[in-house]
Amino acid sequence: SFRPIDVGMARAVAFVLGSFLVWLVAASPTPVRRYSVNLDMPPEHRWDSIVPDFKEELNKIFQDIDTFLPDSIAPLVKELAADVDAYLPAPFAAEIRGMARAANLSLGSLVIGNIVYDVSAFCTSIVMQDNHGNVCHGRNLDYALGPGSSADLRAATLEVDFMKNGSVAYSAATYAGYVGILTGMKPFVFSVSVDQRNTGALWENLLAAFYERKHFLPMSFLVRRTLEEEVTFENAVSRLSSEELIAPVYFIVGGTGPGQGAIITRDRLSALDVFHLNAELGRWYVLETNYDHWTTPPADDDRRDPAEDLLKKAGQGEASISLLINVLNTPPILNPTTTYTTVMSAGNPSVFKTWSQKQGN
Repeated sequence: SFRPIDVGMARAVAFVLGSFLVWLVAASPTPVRRYSVNLDMPPEHRWDSIVPDFKEELNKIFQDIDTFLPDSIAPLVKELAADVDAYLPAPFAAEIRGMARAANLSLGSLVIGNIVYDVSAFCTSIVMQDNHGNVCHGRNLDYALGPGSSADLRAATLEVDFMKNGSVAYSAATYAGYVGILTGMKPFVFSVSVDQRNTGALWENLLAAFYERKHFLPMSFLVRRTLEEEVTFENAVSRLSSEELIAPVYFIVGGTGPGQGAIITRDRLSALDVFHLNAELGRWYVLETNYDHWTTPPADDDRRDPAEDLLKKAGQGEASISLLINVLNTPPILNPTTTYTTVMSAGNPSVFKTWSQKQGN
């Protein structure tokens, strides 16, 4: 017998199937490889089958990092290598140690590599809500550690599904050799991206936190813990707003239903501001680059205004993954330091896709 079409399901299917159409005619970025990390394995062996695939790329990245680091970091590298468990919490120290062994890399350099991203990322993140309450989330991750470093990071970009008891606990777009998460999604709960908030004295903050052995987390470690442990959008926002960090940052969080989108502006100790989606007030998207949303971005790095112009021109009726892709692939939002673009929707977990951007975009 004839079964009436479920309108809600039809909308969800359309949301997914329409996600990538515009991308097909965009700037020909490259889909990245996807791997699985089994959280039920001992931490030292979780990355054994992944890191060796990127050994050449990792060696190039560490050369880039060496040129980027100030001279004052050299003593820290030696101390970290000698006593990594005293500085980094579980399971991160063990995972990094396992990576160093699997790829025959310097332990101290690998630890520093996991921290340097906290102070060197320039990004664009957008969460939007369509007219039916669907929420989607997109981001560009821009890095420039030195000449050629963006290309090296593009080559080391991958997607990872973190598995627990045979199921996907959460997913991430990341770089090989990196145990924290800057871009992630917990199916049917929330998505999150991280943008740098540069308030100065970043290296000083890092050195102070490590030498004094304070219980401050690198922000990417907090993101991974939040993805692993929190089970609601609200709890994720609360945790990302309150735990102490090494350095200031922006957390951009998307949920699964109306109003579930927020920019969390952080200093080291707490949130300065939490700016929420509110479609009833006309705020159907939230957008963060690397400057407090209540201030004016500098003229030489204004990605916010061009992105907002595109979003306002489209309107909420066009809100979709396709619109995110269009915006994130438009200069100057897309720029020569963009390493990858990710789009995701926690309410439709099949929508988690990352592309390595072309050099010179």
